[in-house]
Amino acid sequence: MIDVSDVGTIRAALKFGRDLLRPFSDSPSSDVQVLLASIMHQSKAWILAHPAHFLPGELQEQFIESLNNICAGEPLPYVLGYWEFYGRKFKVTPDVLIPRPETERLIELAQDILDRQTHSGMAVDVGTGSGCIAITLAAERPGLRLLATDRSREALILAKENAALYSVAEQIDWLQSDLLGSVKARVMLVLANLPYIPSGRLKKLSVAAYEPMLALDGGAQGLDLIKSFIYQLTDRLAEGGAALLEIDESHGTDVAAFASEIFPRAGVTLIQDLAGLDRYLSIQLGKKV
Repeated sequence: MIDVSDVGTIRAALKFGRDLLRPFSDSPSSDVQVLLASIMHQSKAWILAHPAHFLPGELQEQFIESLNNICAGEPLPYVLGYWEFYGRKFKVTPDVLIPRPETERLIELAQDILDRQTHSGMAVDVGTGSGCIAITLAAERPGLRLLATDRSREALILAKENAALYSVAEQIDWLQSDLLGSVKARVMLVLANLPYIPSGRLKKLSVAAYEPMLALDGGAQGLDLIKSFIYQLTDRLAEGGAALLEIDESHGTDVAAFASEIFPRAGVTLIQDLAGLDRYLSIQLGKKV
Protein backbone atom coordinates (compact mmCIF):
# COMPACT_ATOMS: atom_id res chain seq x y z
CA MET A 1 0.00 0.00 0.00
CA ILE A 2 1.32 3.42 -0.92
CA ASP A 3 1.92 5.82 1.95
CA VAL A 4 2.25 9.39 0.76
CA SER A 5 2.14 12.57 2.77
CA ASP A 6 1.98 15.14 -0.03
CA VAL A 7 0.38 14.91 -3.44
CA GLY A 8 -1.47 18.11 -2.76
CA THR A 9 -0.65 19.89 -6.02
CA ILE A 10 -0.58 18.73 -9.62
CA ARG A 11 3.21 19.24 -9.71
CA ALA A 12 3.73 17.08 -6.62
CA ALA A 13 1.29 14.42 -7.81
CA LEU A 14 2.92 14.13 -11.24
CA LYS A 15 6.41 13.79 -9.74
CA PHE A 16 5.29 11.27 -7.14
CA GLY A 17 3.33 9.19 -9.66
CA ARG A 18 6.12 9.28 -12.26
CA ASP A 19 8.72 8.08 -9.76
CA LEU A 20 6.40 5.39 -8.45
CA LEU A 21 5.41 4.02 -11.87
CA ARG A 22 8.89 4.02 -13.37
CA PRO A 23 9.54 0.32 -12.50
CA PHE A 24 6.11 -0.69 -13.84
CA SER A 25 5.74 1.31 -17.06
CA ASP A 26 7.66 2.11 -20.24
CA SER A 27 6.05 5.57 -20.25
CA PRO A 28 5.56 6.61 -16.60
CA SER A 29 5.33 10.35 -17.29
CA SER A 30 2.63 9.94 -19.91
CA ASP A 31 0.75 7.36 -17.86
CA VAL A 32 0.57 9.50 -14.74
CA GLN A 33 -0.52 12.52 -16.80
CA VAL A 34 -3.33 10.50 -18.39
CA LEU A 35 -4.35 9.12 -14.99
CA LEU A 36 -4.42 12.48 -13.24
CA ALA A 37 -6.21 14.17 -16.15
CA SER A 38 -8.89 11.47 -16.04
CA ILE A 39 -9.36 11.78 -12.28
CA MET A 40 -9.64 15.56 -12.53
CA HIS A 41 -11.84 15.44 -15.68
CA GLN A 42 -9.39 17.68 -17.50
CA SER A 43 -7.13 17.36 -20.54
CA LYS A 44 -3.43 16.53 -20.33
CA ALA A 45 -2.70 20.01 -21.65
CA TRP A 46 -4.69 21.58 -18.80
CA ILE A 47 -2.89 19.44 -16.23
CA LEU A 48 0.53 20.49 -17.53
CA ALA A 49 -0.53 24.17 -17.65
CA HIS A 50 -1.64 24.27 -13.99
CA PRO A 51 1.15 22.70 -11.92
CA ALA A 52 0.27 24.65 -8.76
CA HIS A 53 -3.40 23.68 -8.81
CA PHE A 54 -4.48 22.08 -5.52
CA LEU A 55 -6.00 18.57 -5.48
CA PRO A 56 -8.94 18.15 -3.09
CA GLY A 57 -8.57 15.35 -0.56
CA GLU A 58 -11.00 12.99 -2.31
CA LEU A 59 -9.07 13.30 -5.57
CA GLN A 60 -5.79 12.66 -3.76
CA GLU A 61 -7.27 9.45 -2.34
CA GLN A 62 -8.57 8.37 -5.75
CA PHE A 63 -5.17 9.11 -7.32
CA ILE A 64 -3.31 7.07 -4.70
CA GLU A 65 -5.76 4.16 -4.99
CA SER A 66 -5.33 4.12 -8.76
CA LEU A 67 -1.54 4.13 -8.43
CA ASN A 68 -1.83 1.21 -6.01
CA ASN A 69 -3.83 -0.75 -8.59
CA ILE A 70 -1.32 -0.06 -11.37
CA CYS A 71 1.62 -1.07 -9.17
CA ALA A 72 -0.26 -4.29 -8.39
CA GLY A 73 -0.31 -5.07 -12.10
CA GLU A 74 -3.72 -3.81 -13.26
CA PRO A 75 -3.44 -2.26 -16.75
CA LEU A 76 -3.92 1.50 -16.92
CA PRO A 77 -6.92 1.26 -19.32
CA TYR A 78 -8.84 -0.89 -16.82
CA VAL A 79 -7.97 1.53 -14.03
CA LEU A 80 -9.25 4.42 -16.16
CA GLY A 81 -12.26 2.46 -17.43
CA TYR A 82 -11.61 3.55 -21.02
CA TRP A 83 -8.93 3.60 -23.73
CA GLU A 84 -8.46 5.53 -26.94
CA PHE A 85 -8.79 3.96 -30.39
CA TYR A 86 -8.69 5.88 -33.67
CA GLY A 87 -9.20 9.18 -31.83
CA ARG A 88 -12.21 8.01 -29.79
CA LYS A 89 -12.50 6.86 -26.20
CA PHE A 90 -14.02 3.41 -25.63
CA LYS A 91 -15.19 1.97 -22.36
CA VAL A 92 -13.15 -1.09 -21.41
CA THR A 93 -13.50 -3.65 -18.63
CA PRO A 94 -11.71 -6.95 -17.93
CA ASP A 95 -14.45 -8.57 -20.07
CA VAL A 96 -12.83 -7.19 -23.24
CA LEU A 97 -9.40 -6.86 -24.79
CA ILE A 98 -7.72 -3.47 -24.49
CA PRO A 99 -7.63 -1.86 -27.98
CA ARG A 100 -4.12 -1.74 -29.46
CA PRO A 101 -2.68 0.91 -31.80
CA GLU A 102 -1.77 -1.68 -34.48
CA THR A 103 -5.45 -2.62 -34.83
CA GLU A 104 -6.20 0.90 -36.07
CA ARG A 105 -4.58 -0.07 -39.37
CA LEU A 106 -7.51 -2.45 -39.98
CA ILE A 107 -9.78 0.60 -40.17
CA GLU A 108 -7.60 2.18 -42.87
CA LEU A 109 -7.37 -1.07 -44.85
CA ALA A 110 -11.12 -1.59 -44.59
CA GLN A 111 -11.85 1.89 -45.89
CA ASP A 112 -9.53 1.33 -48.84
CA ILE A 113 -11.47 -1.83 -49.72
CA LEU A 114 -14.84 -0.11 -49.28
CA ASP A 115 -13.71 2.64 -51.66
CA ARG A 116 -12.86 0.05 -54.32
CA GLN A 117 -15.89 -2.23 -54.00
CA THR A 118 -18.37 -1.72 -56.82
CA HIS A 119 -21.48 -2.41 -54.75
CA SER A 120 -22.28 -2.01 -51.09
CA GLY A 121 -23.15 -4.73 -48.61
CA MET A 122 -22.96 -5.50 -44.94
CA ALA A 123 -19.62 -5.55 -43.13
CA VAL A 124 -19.02 -7.96 -40.24
CA ASP A 125 -16.71 -7.45 -37.27
CA VAL A 126 -15.91 -10.86 -35.76
CA GLY A 127 -14.91 -10.96 -32.10
CA THR A 128 -15.95 -7.34 -31.59
CA GLY A 129 -14.95 -7.06 -27.91
CA SER A 130 -15.32 -3.41 -26.93
CA GLY A 131 -16.82 -2.76 -30.37
CA CYS A 132 -13.98 -0.42 -31.32
CA ILE A 133 -13.60 -1.72 -34.90
CA ALA A 134 -17.31 -1.83 -35.80
CA ILE A 135 -18.11 1.46 -34.07
CA THR A 136 -15.17 3.28 -35.64
CA LEU A 137 -16.12 2.08 -39.12
CA ALA A 138 -19.74 3.07 -38.53
CA ALA A 139 -18.67 6.54 -37.38
CA GLU A 140 -16.29 6.98 -40.32
CA ARG A 141 -18.85 5.59 -42.82
CA PRO A 142 -22.34 6.82 -41.82
CA GLY A 143 -24.03 4.85 -44.63
CA LEU A 144 -22.41 1.51 -43.77
CA ARG A 145 -24.40 -1.33 -42.18
CA LEU A 146 -22.48 -3.63 -39.85
CA LEU A 147 -22.93 -6.82 -37.91
CA ALA A 148 -20.73 -7.31 -34.83
CA THR A 149 -20.31 -10.77 -33.28
CA ASP A 150 -18.71 -12.07 -30.11
CA ARG A 151 -18.87 -15.23 -28.02
CA SER A 152 -19.07 -13.15 -24.85
CA ARG A 153 -22.43 -11.75 -23.79
CA GLU A 154 -20.66 -9.30 -21.45
CA ALA A 155 -18.55 -7.99 -24.33
CA LEU A 156 -21.63 -7.38 -26.47
CA ILE A 157 -23.32 -5.45 -23.66
CA LEU A 158 -20.29 -3.19 -23.32
CA ALA A 159 -19.96 -2.77 -27.09
CA LYS A 160 -23.59 -1.61 -27.28
CA GLU A 161 -22.85 1.01 -24.63
CA ASN A 162 -19.90 2.25 -26.67
CA ALA A 163 -22.04 2.40 -29.81
CA ALA A 164 -24.53 4.61 -27.99
CA LEU A 165 -21.74 7.01 -27.02
CA TYR A 166 -21.08 7.76 -30.69
CA SER A 167 -24.68 7.59 -31.93
CA VAL A 168 -24.06 4.70 -34.33
CA ALA A 169 -26.23 2.06 -32.63
CA GLU A 170 -28.73 2.10 -35.52
CA GLN A 171 -26.00 1.13 -38.00
CA ILE A 172 -24.89 -1.98 -36.10
CA ASP A 173 -26.60 -5.29 -35.36
CA TRP A 174 -25.19 -7.45 -32.56
CA LEU A 175 -24.98 -11.22 -32.51
CA GLN A 176 -23.65 -13.64 -29.92
CA SER A 177 -21.81 -16.15 -32.07
CA ASP A 178 -18.75 -18.38 -32.19
CA LEU A 179 -16.84 -16.66 -34.99
CA LEU A 180 -19.12 -16.69 -38.08
CA GLY A 181 -21.08 -19.73 -36.94
CA SER A 182 -24.40 -17.91 -36.59
CA VAL A 183 -23.93 -15.66 -39.62
CA LYS A 184 -26.01 -17.07 -42.49
CA ALA A 185 -25.79 -14.41 -45.19
CA ARG A 186 -22.92 -13.77 -47.58
CA VAL A 187 -21.27 -10.43 -46.90
CA MET A 188 -18.93 -8.05 -48.72
CA LEU A 189 -16.43 -7.30 -45.93
CA VAL A 190 -15.34 -9.24 -42.86
CA LEU A 191 -12.87 -7.97 -40.26
CA ALA A 192 -11.42 -9.93 -37.37
CA ASN A 193 -8.85 -9.47 -34.64
CA LEU A 194 -8.95 -12.97 -33.18
CA PRO A 195 -6.92 -14.62 -30.39
CA TYR A 196 -3.55 -15.56 -31.88
CA ILE A 197 -1.17 -16.04 -28.94
CA PRO A 198 -0.05 -19.69 -28.53
CA SER A 199 -1.26 -21.14 -25.21
CA GLY A 200 2.26 -21.95 -23.99
CA ARG A 201 3.57 -18.44 -24.67
CA LEU A 202 0.47 -16.82 -23.18
CA LYS A 203 1.13 -18.34 -19.76
CA LYS A 204 4.37 -16.36 -19.58
CA LEU A 205 2.83 -13.00 -20.51
CA SER A 206 1.55 -10.39 -18.06
CA VAL A 207 -1.58 -9.78 -20.16
CA ALA A 208 -2.86 -13.21 -19.12
CA ALA A 209 -3.33 -11.99 -15.55
CA TYR A 210 -5.90 -9.31 -16.39
CA GLU A 211 -7.17 -9.44 -19.98
CA PRO A 212 -9.75 -12.09 -20.95
CA MET A 213 -8.27 -15.44 -21.97
CA LEU A 214 -11.15 -15.79 -24.44
CA ALA A 215 -9.67 -12.88 -26.39
CA LEU A 216 -6.03 -14.01 -26.16
CA ASP A 217 -5.63 -17.79 -26.32
CA GLY A 218 -5.16 -18.99 -29.90
CA GLY A 219 -4.55 -22.65 -29.04
CA ALA A 220 -1.37 -24.71 -29.18
CA GLN A 221 0.15 -22.90 -32.19
CA GLY A 222 -1.98 -19.77 -31.94
CA LEU A 223 -3.84 -20.64 -35.13
CA ASP A 224 -6.90 -22.59 -33.97
CA LEU A 225 -9.48 -19.80 -34.29
CA ILE A 226 -7.81 -18.17 -37.26
CA LYS A 227 -7.98 -21.36 -39.34
CA SER A 228 -11.58 -22.00 -38.30
CA PHE A 229 -12.46 -18.42 -39.25
CA ILE A 230 -10.81 -18.66 -42.68
CA TYR A 231 -12.57 -21.95 -43.39
CA GLN A 232 -15.95 -20.44 -42.39
CA LEU A 233 -15.39 -17.65 -44.91
CA THR A 234 -15.90 -20.12 -47.77
CA ASP A 235 -19.69 -19.83 -47.52
CA ARG A 236 -19.93 -16.41 -45.85
CA LEU A 237 -17.92 -14.17 -48.19
CA ALA A 238 -19.73 -12.81 -51.24
CA GLU A 239 -18.14 -12.77 -54.69
CA GLY A 240 -16.02 -9.63 -54.88
CA GLY A 241 -15.93 -9.49 -51.10
CA ALA A 242 -12.90 -9.22 -48.84
CA ALA A 243 -11.72 -10.31 -45.41
CA LEU A 244 -9.12 -8.56 -43.24
CA LEU A 245 -7.46 -10.31 -40.34
CA GLU A 246 -4.91 -9.15 -37.77
CA ILE A 247 -2.30 -11.85 -37.10
CA ASP A 248 0.82 -12.53 -35.05
CA GLU A 249 3.97 -11.53 -36.91
CA SER A 250 5.31 -15.09 -36.69
CA HIS A 251 2.24 -16.56 -38.43
CA GLY A 252 2.35 -14.67 -41.72
CA THR A 253 3.71 -17.39 -44.01
CA ASP A 254 1.61 -20.17 -42.46
CA VAL A 255 -1.63 -18.19 -42.44
CA ALA A 256 -1.17 -16.97 -46.02
CA ALA A 257 -0.45 -20.50 -47.22
CA PHE A 258 -3.56 -21.84 -45.46
CA ALA A 259 -5.74 -19.05 -46.88
CA SER A 260 -4.39 -19.70 -50.40
CA GLU A 261 -5.22 -23.40 -50.02
CA ILE A 262 -8.79 -22.63 -48.93
CA PHE A 263 -9.22 -19.83 -51.52
CA PRO A 264 -7.05 -20.85 -54.52
CA ARG A 265 -8.72 -18.29 -56.80
CA ALA A 266 -8.58 -15.36 -54.38
CA GLY A 267 -6.02 -12.63 -53.86
CA VAL A 268 -4.24 -13.43 -50.61
CA THR A 269 -1.89 -10.71 -49.40
CA LEU A 270 0.26 -10.20 -46.30
CA ILE A 271 0.47 -6.58 -45.16
CA GLN A 272 3.16 -5.27 -42.84
CA ASP A 273 2.82 -2.99 -39.84
CA LEU A 274 4.93 0.11 -39.21
CA ALA A 275 7.76 -2.06 -37.91
CA GLY A 276 7.83 -4.03 -41.18
CA LEU A 277 6.37 -7.18 -39.60
CA ASP A 278 3.61 -9.33 -41.10
CA ARG A 279 0.57 -8.12 -39.15
CA TYR A 280 -2.46 -8.28 -41.43
CA LEU A 281 -3.87 -10.75 -43.95
CA SER A 282 -6.14 -9.70 -46.80
CA ILE A 283 -8.32 -12.15 -48.73
CA GLN A 284 -10.13 -10.71 -51.76
CA LEU A 285 -12.39 -12.90 -53.86
CA GLY A 286 -12.09 -12.37 -57.57
CA LYS A 287 -8.63 -10.79 -57.26
CA LYS A 288 -6.06 -13.51 -57.74
CA VAL A 289 -2.55 -12.09 -57.37
